[in-house]
Amino acid sequence: MINKIYIYAIVAALLLGAGIYLPEHYRNQGRAEITAKWVAESTRAMKERNDEIARLKLDQDAANERIKAQYESQLTIINDKYATAKRDGLRILASTCKGSATIAEAESAIRDHETESIRLPERIEIGLFDLARRADEVNAQLSSCQKWIKEQGFYETWQEFP
Repeated sequence: MINKIYIYAIVAALLLGAGIYLPEHYRNQGRAEITAKWVAESTRAMKERNDEIARLKLDQDAANERIKAQYESQLTIINDKYATAKRDGLRILASTCKGSATIAEAESAIRDHETESIRLPERIEIGLFDLARRADEVNAQLSSCQKWIKEQGFYETWQEFP
């Protein structure tokens, strides 16, 4: 009879142990399966997103190079324009400078002082050209920045509500 009690106690202990262990075992298996699915889905989504980011970066780099080339061509045009203008010089009517120490380069036969012009002093000419050149360069920079903003899609035209 004692042997039967021991057998019942052992069977009861095994059932109790199985009742505690098996649900936790299957719960852990389910968690592992869900985690594996989540990792696979997450890896796939990350790969897709990284591919999209790489594509966007290539598009942006191409746009940047295109805009940079346009900006550099604008600077070349500006440089050529001011090289030509510096060679020709800046002129002002001689009557504006009456009483100054300047000498008219083109003297009129009929002495019409309104048609005579003189070249501005070199120091003033250089200062004015540099100021105008810098303004044109800033204008080209701002135009390029605006073009970049529009091409990258960071600018939208907002309509006011009626």
